[in-house]
Amino acid sequence: MHSLFTNTASKFHNTGSLIKSIAAIICLIVFTGCAVNSQLLSNAATIKEGSTGETVKSILGKPQNIQAREPEIKKSLITQWAWQYCSSTMSHDVYAIIWYEKKRVVGVDTFEVQRAKHFGKTCANYFQNIDWRNAPGEQGE
Repeated sequence: MHSLFTNTASKFHNTGSLIKSIAAIICLIVFTGCAVNSQLLSNAATIKEGSTGETVKSILGKPQNIQAREPEIKKSLITQWAWQYCSSTMSHDVYAIIWYEKKRVVGVDTFEVQRAKHFGKTCANYFQNIDWRNAPGEQGE
């Protein structure tokens, strides 16, 4: 009887250790994801107006999405660009848009979106078309 009790208690102890290990791994994944998102937000905040694309790449890396604004006059050069970056966790996505005019940063926008039904995909699957009315300097035009 004593050995049956000892074996049963040992199994419960091992199960408890397993549950604690799984909980620790889940916490690590969640907190690591939050740190990655915080990293994108804090790095984007260091980008200054007037910075070049090379400076932005050195801070955020290669853009995950690039969109250009079509010029109003045909055959004109494209002078406005938007570079997009994102980072995902299980609960939300963080996005950064770096706005350019004539190869210089004119603004930085960041925002978060709750993840819902995006299982198996990353934030990069959900970049939106840029609404150029939201570009810096476009309000009221």
